[in-house]
Amino acid sequence: ESASFYVRQGEQRLCLWRVDSPRPVRDHLQVGALLPLNRGAAGRVLLAFSGARGSVYAGIRRDGGAVLAGDRMAEIAGVAAPVFDASGNLAGALSLSMPVQRLLPSLATPVRQAAGRITHLLGG
Repeated sequence: ESASFYVRQGEQRLCLWRVDSPRPVRDHLQVGALLPLNRGAAGRVLLAFSGARGSVYAGIRRDGGAVLAGDRMAEIAGVAAPVFDASGNLAGALSLSMPVQRLLPSLATPVRQAAGRITHLLGG
């Protein structure tokens, strides 16, 4: 599946890093793409861990990430988790995206673990 790292840029999210899935059917976008904050797993993680209010964001904070299908686009699913810097501030969101047919809720665990390792590497 496709892995990305997003940071908040104003009221959007910016893709800073991307590795596309080798599969022919995949979610595809380019590094530098700007996407909405209020749609998609990574955007919702950025909002949740920036203090957004509401039950959706409280659930994302409680779960340590988001697993969503069809939130940004009907055909795309995503799993995302927050990454923190050495000061404990939100640095960004690590995400894995795929066609909705390939979404497995069990992907949340390795995405959260990878985000935790990146947080550790950043001194968090």
